[in-house]
Amino acid sequence: MRIISYLFLMIIIVLGFTFACLNAEAVNINYYIGSTTMALSMLLVMTLVIGMIIGFLASLGWVFKLKRKVYHARHQVKQLEQELMHNKNVSELSE
Repeated sequence: MRIISYLFLMIIIVLGFTFACLNAEAVNINYYIGSTTMALSMLLVMTLVIGMIIGFLASLGWVFKLKRKVYHARHQVKQLEQELMHNKNVSELSE
């Protein structure tokens, strides 16, 4: 399994290197404050990373809400288990 992981990693590295070589042309980027020139491959990678960061930050609220729900559900399960054990002990004592 480890060999497959290394092979997959090597394929990704080779694809990334060839992508960078094929898209090495310089492009001019104009933004509100100024402009700059960089390789097209670098621009594409930067936009991918920025998009991933924005997506991660956008999903944090949802993740924390779900974690809070799971915490409360586990707490409720523990309370119900304790109540069930207490009721079982009371019924055993009454017999």
